[in-house]
Amino acid sequence: MIKTTLNKIYYGSLETGINAIEVFLRLHLLVFYSQTLGLSATSVGVALSIGILWDAITDPLVGNLSDRFQARYHTRWPLVLAGGVFTVLLLWLLFNPPSDLKLDLWWYLLICCLGLNTATTFLGIPYTAMVGDLTSDSNERGQYIGWRLAFSNLGAILGIGIPGYFLAQENPAAYSASSVSILLVLLGTLAFSSLTKVPRVKVPRQTSLARIKFPRFWENFPFLWLVSGFFIVNVGLAFNSAAALFFYRLRVQYQEAEIQKLLLLFLIVFTASIPLWISLAKKWEKKPVLISGALLLGISNCLIYPLLPVGEAFWGYFWAATVGGVFVGSSVLMESLLTDTIEYGNRQSQSEAFGFYFGAWKFFGKASRAVAVLIAGVLLDWAQVNTPQPFTEERLAWIFGPGVGLFFLLGALMIIPLKLKPQTESSGNH
Repeated sequence: MIKTTLNKIYYGSLETGINAIEVFLRLHLLVFYSQTLGLSATSVGVALSIGILWDAITDPLVGNLSDRFQARYHTRWPLVLAGGVFTVLLLWLLFNPPSDLKLDLWWYLLICCLGLNTATTFLGIPYTAMVGDLTSDSNERGQYIGWRLAFSNLGAILGIGIPGYFLAQENPAAYSASSVSILLVLLGTLAFSSLTKVPRVKVPRQTSLARIKFPRFWENFPFLWLVSGFFIVNVGLAFNSAAALFFYRLRVQYQEAEIQKLLLLFLIVFTASIPLWISLAKKWEKKPVLISGALLLGISNCLIYPLLPVGEAFWGYFWAATVGGVFVGSSVLMESLLTDTIEYGNRQSQSEAFGFYFGAWKFFGKASRAVAVLIAGVLLDWAQVNTPQPFTEERLAWIFGPGVGLFFLLGALMIIPLKLKPQTESSGNH
């Protein structure tokens, strides 16, 4: 029991470094290249959009490659380690451009983004797909994923806190120092996670490779229903992130320190709620528990945010961070349910395609983020957040409340038709 728990901790820990980098890039890359280095925000946005598009395209391809690699060598770790090493190098280059740069700065940014996104794909996709190699038991996979998401929240705290510390010191090299610190986090978690014990399955090499096909995922109807719901819910989550600061600053008028405390409390509650949702799923099954959590999240969003009193941070701490954090914790079941739909597809096609499906999952996640940013931009312009008007507060309440909540409600409804055949093989480690 202790060894199994330790293995889950080893496995999940790497997500700390991965998500610290992700949050750091989302919050600070555009600011660094525009306000610090002088490129226009539009040109930086174009480079980042090209990088995200490239990232999304390569996800399923690298996933399929990792399936073939695992079938031949019974491990995905070399791909993960190679991706980690190049991630370290390229993130350092991204935030430390040479002073005598011979290349145009925009092209330097674009090349570094393409390289970094490729490296993080090789780091992240085989790593997430590895959960299918660790155990064939559905509930135990959910526990592995739960540990990974818990460490993901720790990474988010570090991705916010590390650059925040250096910027607060008014350090002229704050971004360089932040990148080095976050790289050290990645290297530490990469070393710790390499202690993960992956069961070795003795399958003849040629037989094993013959099972690795490019899956006909469009025939895997449970996956299609789930990924449709995931896409819609993730639009809501990304939309929420894009609009959050505007809502808390302009609508409920919290101080910056109060906003940071609220975000930190939300991450803590979200992390602490993950074991609760896993326990509920073991008792009542994943699908109904996931749908219930998404519906509660959507209803609370629609009703609570328009009613939050101005300037009273306590109610934000209670409703947005505590109640909202608990409901968002149900999202852990979505990725756990993904492994069940992959098993369904693998049984139907007599193949092994965990890497491809996790890559496709990442593809739809990134596409949903792009849609969310576009929607948020249009609606925030409608609210005139750059030049606040008397109606700005009311419109922000509608955007951040029902505007976000409807995505959660619709996503929950999309998952209802999902049906999986009972597993025919016995559970347990393989």
